[in-house]
Amino acid sequence: MAKLVLRLEKIPLIQHPELGHETMTVSTIAAGDAVNIVPDLCSIDVDYRYVPPNDASSVLAMLRANLPEARIEFADDPKNFTRHSICPLIRLSLVERVYK
Repeated sequence: MAKLVLRLEKIPLIQHPELGHETMTVSTIAAGDAVNIVPDLCSIDVDYRYVPPNDASSVLAMLRANLPEARIEFADDPKNFTRHSICPLIRLSLVERVYK
């Protein structure tokens, strides 16, 4: 798993001119039941925050292409990742106006 995490670090992240750059963080690592038993399975959770033009599907495809030996799946339903029809930057300023 350590080699896989190191390969994750080498994946280039995109920069958006207004929203900043994508981030990818290994949040949790889970394996084994005891110190003296070699685990048969190890899993990691990765928090990947993408920016346009990427979306959940393109990120999943990119990760699967870069890590073909890994089983990669969404921890949540991808429909929850869908953006509103207007730009996220505009949405943020609309929300800010409501709370002023």
